[in-house]
Amino acid sequence: MPAGNSGALLSFLPVNASTSNTTGPSLDVQLVHSSLPLASTVEIWDNLGVAVIGAVRATRDYVEGGGLMHEIFIYTLQSYNSTHFRLHQPWINGTEALIVELQTASNVWFNVTPGSNALSRPPTIEIRLNDSTLPGIAAWKVPCNETSLTGLDTDGLFLFNTTSNNTALRDALVGLHNGSDQNAQEVSFLTYSNKFTAGGWRFLTYFGRDSLIALRLMMPLLQSDAIEAALGAVLERANMTGALCHEETIGDYASFVNMGNNMSDLGNTPYCDYKWVQHDFAIIDSNEGIGYGHYPFDVNSALVSASLRAIEALSLNGLIPANYTSKAGQYAAVWENYSASFFEVNVTAANASSRLQTFVSQANLSSSLLTGSGSIRDFTGKNRGLNLWTPAMFRLILSEAPQFTQIILRRSMLYPCSTMEDPWR
Repeated sequence: MPAGNSGALLSFLPVNASTSNTTGPSLDVQLVHSSLPLASTVEIWDNLGVAVIGAVRATRDYVEGGGLMHEIFIYTLQSYNSTHFRLHQPWINGTEALIVELQTASNVWFNVTPGSNALSRPPTIEIRLNDSTLPGIAAWKVPCNETSLTGLDTDGLFLFNTTSNNTALRDALVGLHNGSDQNAQEVSFLTYSNKFTAGGWRFLTYFGRDSLIALRLMMPLLQSDAIEAALGAVLERANMTGALCHEETIGDYASFVNMGNNMSDLGNTPYCDYKWVQHDFAIIDSNEGIGYGHYPFDVNSALVSASLRAIEALSLNGLIPANYTSKAGQYAAVWENYSASFFEVNVTAANASSRLQTFVSQANLSSSLLTGSGSIRDFTGKNRGLNLWTPAMFRLILSEAPQFTQIILRRSMLYPCSTMEDPWR
């Protein structure tokens, strides 16, 4: 539920399992049918394990933090008997709450034992069958009193057809507008009239970088309203210096962050994180993501120069002050001509091959990745294009999508905070 970045994670343990018994009985949990409405049925014969209810960020902390979770996010057992149980997680500020409820449907009953301390110890919930030869069926639902966002259906997200002579583009649009393509349904689930979200179940919230890259890749397929929704979200979250928000923290987790920043009075006021790209263009990403380096190649050699050329083009077209043109062009030329040299590394083919084999081996990957069409050594097929991130690629935003500049102009007028300071004076 992206309005407050809310959700629930339920895990199930095999009957008679223990933490030391990793080769015990297998899980037997199946979703009988699934749909977007938050109610369905599940076929079960297990015990309820860890449950994280409320903020999706709390779920992410648990998954990525070695099974640790702040006690403020521990749910309570609201009601129970042999036919149902309700797990309740109130928001920190008391404005909303999320509930997970399971109800027996057939051949199943619940043996619920409350924790010794309802505020810190979760209950023990055993899920038992009346007839062990048959599956048990339980219905589940997750009600939450948050105000929902307005989603973008596939027919409001993707173009219906195109007059383009590009056959690949016309083929790509097949099944997107009417939602018959499963990919279209998945993208629709992550897109809304006021923002695009990213990260699926562990994130499901606004990320500036992800929104812009996804938008650029999908732009030829999208309707103008969808494009404006994504761009508008980016501009809305720009700070007073023009820096773009990396990640937005909202809902119950925003209250938690504000408390940690000694600003409890803000309640669940959204918190925007601007820390990713610093003034020296170092990026605070995962160590693996930038090869255990510090300065990312794509930011310095492509994104900076592309941004400067975009400023130059906007200035030339009269959308921003004309005196930006000269300096933006001069600065872009410096980055284009000199930045790449700082990332040049000379490695012999034999040495590179040896390192690649060592990496695949130590990462416990299949050696089949090293050979054949489509492998990471294949520079003739589709994989070759994945690394061709150039300034020209990013400048295609202006040349291929004329409406892009008009959207920037309209949104800049609506949200002038991103242009209040003049960095070129």
